[in-house]
Amino acid sequence: MITLRLKSLMKKNLKQMRQEALSHWERTSYSRRLSLMALGIGLALGWAAFSSQYRLALNVTDSLSGHLYLIKLKDSSPYPRGTLIAFRWAADAPIPKGTTVIKEVAGVAGDRISHNRSWVFINNLKLSVMKSRSKSGRSLTPGPTGIIPENHYYAHAPHPDSLDSRYEKCGLIHVTQIVGEAIELF
Repeated sequence: MITLRLKSLMKKNLKQMRQEALSHWERTSYSRRLSLMALGIGLALGWAAFSSQYRLALNVTDSLSGHLYLIKLKDSSPYPRGTLIAFRWAADAPIPKGTTVIKEVAGVAGDRISHNRSWVFINNLKLSVMKSRSKSGRSLTPGPTGIIPENHYYAHAPHPDSLDSRYEKCGLIHVTQIVGEAIELF
């Protein structure tokens, strides 16, 4: 019974709201109607242009300091060291495959990755420490060593618990995984 009354009341309210909106529209001048339609079309076109070139991303981890990022969708230019990139995660757990992840480019094609004990070096410069276990206790396998091949990047975040290219699970990032450049908004 209550469900029927709620449905009836909702129908009545929706019908009344629609009638009030139509009445208001009919009382609106022709030039104001055109202005409102132009504004609506402009907003729709603006959103279409924005979303064809940009995406927004929320950071839900501690690996980077920012919380909201603007992702400028991929173009053909290479990403230099220090650039934040958004890429699709290729492995499985603990991050679901296909999830967009943001990290900093720490190594580019031609750079040399080496390990000495638990330290990672790029071109003989100390980059970060590798752990044997994650915060959740999972075993971590060291990532790649040697020369970074063409069309690959070494992705890194400064946080000690970041799951990035220092571990096999992430590995090097291939250009086909890259969504675009990430810009920290706040």
